Amino acid sequence: MAQAASNYLESGVLTSAYCGETFPVIGTVYVALCQNIPTDNALNEVPNSAGYARQGLTANHSNWHYREVAGGSGVIYNGAVIEFPQCTADLGYVSGAATVTSATYGAGNMLHRGSIGAARVLQQNDQIRIPVSGLVILMS
Repeated sequence: MAQAASNYLESGVLTSAYCGETFPVIGTVYVALCQNIPTDNALNEVPNSAGYARQGLTANHSNWHYREVAGGSGVIYNGAVIEFPQCTADLGYVSGAATVTSATYGAGNMLHRGSIGAARVLQQNDQIRIPVSGLVILMS
């Protein structure tokens, strides 16, 4: 699941690098499931029901790994499994995901966004599990 940087992250990196502004350190990165592929203007998060909750990984080198790729750029990928709670009822359609700065539904800033690959309908007892290296994040 490759993702694109949000306007929030892009502007934060640029103003930090070129204007001397401080970009906040993010202690935990949370993954949100989205009904549609998120855009810079709309997260489109799944409903806050059926046991759904954003899942987080502490921002460190154990949970997130950097790998340089051809051309000198690099990617970040998850070094730990990201497992969402089992759905307690039908949740609906999921086709995207985003990394965000808050565990609270509807809160925080989006960092990256993208497709989860094959869209699916989450029904009662379904569970989303992102394996190690299953979430690939790049700056584009």
